[in-house]
This record gives sequence, C-alpha cells and structure tokens, in this order.
Amino acid sequence: MNKRSRVCGAVGFLPLLLCQAVAAQEAAPGAPTASAVADAAGGSGSRFGQMLMAEFGHAGGLTASVAAQKAAQTSPDLQASKSRIEAREADLSRAKQGWYPRLTLLGRYTRLSPIDAPTIGPSGVSLVATPSPAGPLPANAPLVGVGGFQFPVILNQYMAQANLTVPLSDYLLSTNHAVDAASDTMHAAELTSEALHRNLELQGVMAYYAWVRTRLQQVTAELSLEQYQEHARVARASAQEGRVLEADALRAEAELASAELLRDQAKNAVEIATVRLRTLLHDPPGTQYQIGEDLKAALPPPAASANEALLSEARNNRVELQALNQSGQALERQAAVASAKNYPRLDAFGNAYYANPNPRLVPAKEEWKASWDLGLQVSWAPNDLGIAAANRRATLAERDAVLAQAAALKDEINVALMEAEQQEKDAQERVATSAQLLRAAQAAHDARRALYDNGRTTLAELLTAESQLLNAEWGVINALIDTRVARASFNHALGRTQR
Repeated sequence: MNKRSRVCGAVGFLPLLLCQAVAAQEAAPGAPTASAVADAAGGSGSRFGQMLMAEFGHAGGLTASVAAQKAAQTSPDLQASKSRIEAREADLSRAKQGWYPRLTLLGRYTRLSPIDAPTIGPSGVSLVATPSPAGPLPANAPLVGVGGFQFPVILNQYMAQANLTVPLSDYLLSTNHAVDAASDTMHAAELTSEALHRNLELQGVMAYYAWVRTRLQQVTAELSLEQYQEHARVARASAQEGRVLEADALRAEAELASAELLRDQAKNAVEIATVRLRTLLHDPPGTQYQIGEDLKAALPPPAASANEALLSEARNNRVELQALNQSGQALERQAAVASAKNYPRLDAFGNAYYANPNPRLVPAKEEWKASWDLGLQVSWAPNDLGIAAANRRATLAERDAVLAQAAALKDEINVALMEAEQQEKDAQERVATSAQLLRAAQAAHDARRALYDNGRTTLAELLTAESQLLNAEWGVINALIDTRVARASFNHALGRTQR
C-alpha cells in the first residue's frame, strides 16, 4: 500500500473513494473525474448519499437532452421562425417568376354612343361606278349612279386579347440578382431559425439543471432538518437532566428553527423551478418530474485548450454568424437589383387579338376577326436615376450594418469561448476541491464526535461540525451539476448542439 492509499484509508470509506478520485485525476491529467466523485458521493452507506442516489437516475425520468429538445420543439418562437422561413420561400418563388415572360389575358366589351353614319362623297349627289375592269374606260362603257358610300356604325364592340412581354433587359441586369438575393435571404432565415433552436436548447438544459439543483438542495435541507430535530431533542433532554447548559439547548432549538426555514425556502425554490421548467417545456399544469439523468455518469473528455482550431470551429459552427453573413450577401445582391434601374428597359412584346369588329378592318364589319402584332419597346424614366441611387445607398448601408454585427459577433465568440472554457476548467477543479473538502469535513466530524462522546466538547461544536460535513457532501453533488452546466455552455460557445 502506497502513502496515498494509507492516508486515504485512514479517513473512512466515503472519503476513501473521493481520495481515489483525486488520485485518478492526478494520474491522468485532463480525464473526467465526475464519475469517480459521484460514485464516492453515492457509494457510501451515508444517509445523504442514499437519499441522493434515490433522487437521480430514474428510468423514464427527465434528462437534460430531452429537456433541450422539448424546449426547442414546443417553443412558439421557433414556430414563428418557421413561418418566417415559409414567407422567405414565397419571396424566392416570386423572384423566380421573373425568368418567365409575362402573359396577360384581356377580355373587353364596349358600348359606344350613337353617331351619325359618315359617308364618302358630297351631300346631295351620287357617285358613278362602272362594271368595267380597272383602267381607262373603253368607249361607250356603261356608267351607273350608286349614290354616296356610308360607313356602318357598330355600337357593340367585343375583344379578346393576349399580350406576351419578355423582359430582355431584366434577364441581363436584375433577375439573376433578385433570385440569388431571395435565395440568400431564405437561407439566412433558416440559419436564424437554427440559431434560435440551439438557444432554446441551451435554455432547456439550464432550466433543467436549475431544477435538479433545487430538488437536491431540498433533499439536503430535509436531511439537515432531521439532524437538527434530533439534536434539539437530545439537547433539551440533556438540559433537563443538567448534563448541558440551558444555553446549549436554546442554541439547538434556534438551529432547528433556522433549518425549518431553509427547508421551506428550498421547497418553494423547487416549486418555482418546476413551474419554470414546465412552462419552458410546455407541459400540462401539474406535471411533475423525476431526475432521469445519472449524475455519476462520466462526461466525454473536455476539448483541448482554446486555440485557433477551436476558434475556427466556433466561427464555422455558430449559425448566428452564418446567418449574418448570408444576410449581408443578400443585401449586396439587392443593391445590384436597385442599380439596374439606372439603365433603359428593353422589352419584347407580342399581342394577339380576336375582336368584333376588328379595328384593323376598314370599313368595320360586325363579325369576329383575328389579328396580331410583334415588337420591341425601349423605355426609360430619368426620375428613376435618383430613386435607384437612393435605394442602392440604403441597401448597401444595411449591408454594412449587418457585416458590422457579424464582426462584433466574432469578437463575442472569442470572449465567450474563452469564458466557457475557463468555466469548465473551474467546474472540474471544484469537483476535485469538493472531494478534498468532504474528506477534511468527514475527518473533522469524526474527531468532534469522539470528543463529544467523551464529554470533551460541546453540542454546539458538534452541530457546527455536522453542518460543515453536510455542506461538504452537498458540495460534491453541486460540483457535478456545475460540470454539466459548464459543458453545456462550452458546447454552445463552440456552436455544438445540446442534442
């Protein structure tokens, strides 16, 4: 047996396992110690360890992963973000319509006011016609008086028209930019939704561990209350027998009252944490939970120290940053669409008419006739120059603002990654430190108990030692929760999911 084993063995079974956990950490730097310390906390025959073991690891109980998924999936905010994605998908479909020629169908009926029928030729005379062929009239060609020619007046007009316009200049200058901008905007909405999903997952994990912490604090408070009830009973009996001072009995009763208050406060904290968790998970009122996560289970080894590789991973994985970059790219494309207004517009067009009477027929006849036309049209509105320039400046300014947000987020990622890494290191150190504190508290309590049994110390001093032991035992479990909270924050800083 080596020196460490002899020292560990001298302080009892529970501290022995804790001591071995610390030794394992020293033997394998960077290895997770949560499992070993948790085994120590729950592996002894102590009442505290047994009560804690009965609280977590329930089959079918709630775990952090389940809480994360449920918090995200049931969130109204996430449903709203999905609706925004659908709206952006509609914008993309609308932009793609710019690739298709525009077909317009028109049906029209017109009732005209009556007018006097126009005639050809002077009034009161007749026109002369001949049945001879066109050209100089032969001698003695017959002539016939036909009177003046009168155009018909048709008061009811009907027309069916089909117009097809091909935006040639848009194909060259703006349509592709508009489609790409809409696609980038939709992708940015998807990334924003995913970022919201991950934030909601983190909220679910944090709410879960906050509830776990309060639930186990309640167990600690209930155990502490039982101890102080027993101490108060013994102290009062001893004071009546004259074996201890009345002041010691009053001190024990005061400590009991304080323990009852702490128990009530812990109970209220559990109720509040439960309501918060239930609200975040959108479970029915009255839903109660059990701790399904096994706090003794070892976490995966932590990532290496923060370096360029981790920073690169964080920047690549943080979808918030990707969404901002995508939005900036979309705004730049929209600026190109605005610039297209600076140039004349060129359209090809074609029309097909089916009308009664057809306006191309002279004289008009009350019958259906078809006709068509094709052409090119150039149009330009000089006033659009100023509007296009203003729209382009505004869009580019929005792009610059988004890119500035992306740059600020990169700085935040740098700091958040460093803070999350340090938080995890601190949590791991607290696990080892809590083991040492528990070992020391156990030894101090055993020594104080021996002195009290031999009449060499007061009940107040024993109460203090027992309180310190209980606090140290709770510190082990609290440190285990800290490691999981820290790991969730670290994963979020790296852009990893909680699933």
